[in-house]
Amino acid sequence: MADLDALFAAARDLDPRLRHSAALRLGTLRPGAKTGKNSDPGSGDDIDDSLVPGLVELLLTEIDPFVLETLTWAVVARGGAAVPHLLTALADDDAEHVRVLHTLSKIEDPATVTAIVPFVDDERPAVASKAWWALARIADPETFAALASKIGVRDLDQRHALTRAFVQIGPSALPHVTACFDAAEPAVREHALEIAVRTLDPDARGTAQRRAITRGEKTADLLTATHDALVRTPAPEAHAVLTQLSYEFQHPPLSALAEELLEHRRKLGR
Repeated sequence: MADLDALFAAARDLDPRLRHSAALRLGTLRPGAKTGKNSDPGSGDDIDDSLVPGLVELLLTEIDPFVLETLTWAVVARGGAAVPHLLTALADDDAEHVRVLHTLSKIEDPATVTAIVPFVDDERPAVASKAWWALARIADPETFAALASKIGVRDLDQRHALTRAFVQIGPSALPHVTACFDAAEPAVREHALEIAVRTLDPDARGTAQRRAITRGEKTADLLTATHDALVRTPAPEAHAVLTQLSYEFQHPPLSALAEELLEHRRKLGR
């Protein structure tokens, strides 16, 4: 495995250009490939998933953003073979948890949700936000309640991150969102209303619905129920949230949706 050893040595070089080149090469290697100078049968060494621990180690220690991006791609390319090593890193208090969660979000393995859920409540905003995104990408219904427990988060960046996560999940999480319309805290009600409208936004709904269809979910009834809940909710924040969203003129479909909901509410005397 001399050639593979040379690649890993280059991946630890002080020169980021060499590290990037090595990371790119490591990412293109597949089981059964050869590390020799040519691809003739019998030349070089067979590549298997034994390189994955080294790849994950590089991912956790890289300092150059460009190289890190390539290493992330290289680890994701190994798919399920990388998951046990990423979960080991996730359990390490000193590991770069944001990187690990980011990588897991790209692999989208349902088997990882149990390890990810505890980070939903992490005190580090960047870690918690990345955990939300990873769970949103996987979209396991068992995790929706944990995500919904964060609705109303005070930090603005985290609020945007959680909204984005729910929009990514799509209609299947909407019952957990609309349940918050009656929450005791105004911040929770306000945030839930915004999430619901943004999930109904035709532009956002397209990608989310395609993912839902792939997962075998039926979304039409959920969308109708959410639309009705937004029209009928007595939450005092509803008018302000819808009015604000109706002024998002740089996003016409969302603006039109908010105005439509406002009009329905006016007809009902809301």
